[in-house]
Amino acid sequence: MAFSTSCQRFFHDRRCVSREGDDVFFTQTGIVEATDIHRPWYLDRYAHFVTSLCARARLVHREQKRNNVGNSIVGDEQPPLALAVTASSWHAAVMPRVPNTDPKRDKEIARLGRLLRELQRIPQHLREAECADERERSILAMIADLRRPIYRWTTSDDEVADDAIMVGIGGTSADMLMLGMGYVEPTAAIYWCARVTPRGIFDAGGEMQPRSVPDALCRAEQLREKMGYDRVVVTLAEAGLWQPKWGRLAIREGF
Repeated sequence: MAFSTSCQRFFHDRRCVSREGDDVFFTQTGIVEATDIHRPWYLDRYAHFVTSLCARARLVHREQKRNNVGNSIVGDEQPPLALAVTASSWHAAVMPRVPNTDPKRDKEIARLGRLLRELQRIPQHLREAECADERERSILAMIADLRRPIYRWTTSDDEVADDAIMVGIGGTSADMLMLGMGYVEPTAAIYWCARVTPRGIFDAGGEMQPRSVPDALCRAEQLREKMGYDRVVVTLAEAGLWQPKWGRLAIREGF
């Protein structure tokens, strides 16, 4: 895996907002990360790092505004990367993490987190001599490239995104209920629309063999990387017919 140090990519991909004590990261297509100070939602081991990442993003923006005053390039009062979280988008922002497909990624994120904390302990009067701010921004950009995949969930079976690898999770359909059949556990199939990506031109297709949900999400992430699609969208087929006990399956699988 190539570890990019592009600070520009960090500011292009990540946008930071604060809502009632929560720090939320966005990508161009949806929420990336959400934590609060006391209990992180997804990155338990790196809660302190994720929280500091938000703070550093806001600090960098303030520094940029202050440095640009002399050139009359002062930005808006609100950071250009900030977004307002509406009630509808907040409730629609429930996203799971797929099991990690790269065992080296966690170790690299932890190593970069340690380097970042060391830089943050440098006294203010020594930061310029140590190039601390520039080094921090480089580390933040590297971690942005290493982020684990996050997926958007929808209960709309009709939604097909042309920029996404779709994962359809099957529940128990009405036809199956009439036949007295039902799934013991939900399974997932993968499909995608035709699209031109930086990796090439791809026809619509899919891999329809039954998979467990974690296996399907892992495979979808591999296909997204291979073909250059922008994201992964998960649809819940016939979600209203699921039995309550199946909800515990998602908890057991770490969603």
